[in-house]
Amino acid sequence: MLGTYGWDMLCLDGIGVFPEKLPSPQNPSEEKAVKLVNLVTRRADLTRAAFRDYYESHHAPLGTQYFPFEKYVRNHLLDSDPQDVGFDCVMECWLDHQKALGLLDGPAGEIFAEDEGKFMAQRALGVEVEEILLAGSPRDLDTPQLRKETLMLGRSPVLDRGAFDEKVAAFGRELSKQSGAGLMRLVFDKVTTPDTSALGADALLTAWFKDGAGKLPQIALPKGVTLVARVTTQPHETTASQLAAAFGTHTGKK
Repeated sequence: MLGTYGWDMLCLDGIGVFPEKLPSPQNPSEEKAVKLVNLVTRRADLTRAAFRDYYESHHAPLGTQYFPFEKYVRNHLLDSDPQDVGFDCVMECWLDHQKALGLLDGPAGEIFAEDEGKFMAQRALGVEVEEILLAGSPRDLDTPQLRKETLMLGRSPVLDRGAFDEKVAAFGRELSKQSGAGLMRLVFDKVTTPDTSALGADALLTAWFKDGAGKLPQIALPKGVTLVARVTTQPHETTASQLAAAFGTHTGKK
C-alpha cells in the first residue's frame, strides 16, 4: 500500500457514505430529508455518452415527476483511476428515503424498473451519507461547466468508524489548505449506513474547482486510510424550480 494517493494507487475493498442539511435554498431543509449517494453503471451495449444522454433527457425527468427531491445531481464520469471503476455516474439526491422506498414498492416500481433497463446495467442501491463542508462556500447549483474531483476512501480494519472519520476530516482540511485559489469547496461524505458495499468505499472527499480547472494535491494518506479510486466528474443538476414544477405531474402510465 502506498502512502500517497496518485495514479498508481488502487485498493478495491468495501466502502460507503452519509447526509447533511445545508442552509442554502438550493439544499434540503426538512428533518426527514437525507442525502443518498448511488453509483450508477451503464448497460454494456451503451457508450458513456449514450448513457448520459438517456439519463438526462429521459430518466432524470421521469424521476422528478415521482419523487419529492429537494436536491438532485447526476455527476457523470469524465476520468478515473483505476480506469475501470465499475460505474459511470455518481448520483446525489436529498429526499425522504422511506417515502422513496415506499413509492418503488407501488406501481411506480414497475415503471422505473422498465426505464432503468433501457440504460442501466442494474438498479443502483443508495447509501445514506452525511455531507460535511470542510472548506469553501456552501453548495449552490452544480452546473455542467464545473468539474468535481472525488476521492473514494477505504477504512482499514484496525480503525473503528469514529477514528476513521476523524482522520478523513483532518486529511480533507489539509488537502484544502494545499489546493490553492482554484478550489471552490471541499466536502466530506460521511457514511451512516452500516453496510457500505453498494458504494465500494467508506467515505468520499469531493472538491469543486473554478472554471473546471484544478486538481487535488498529492499528499500522504493517514495511517489506516486507503485510496479506492479517484474520479473526475461533470455535474448535471435539476434546479429547485424544475423540481417543484415536475413533482406530481406523472400520469402513472408506462
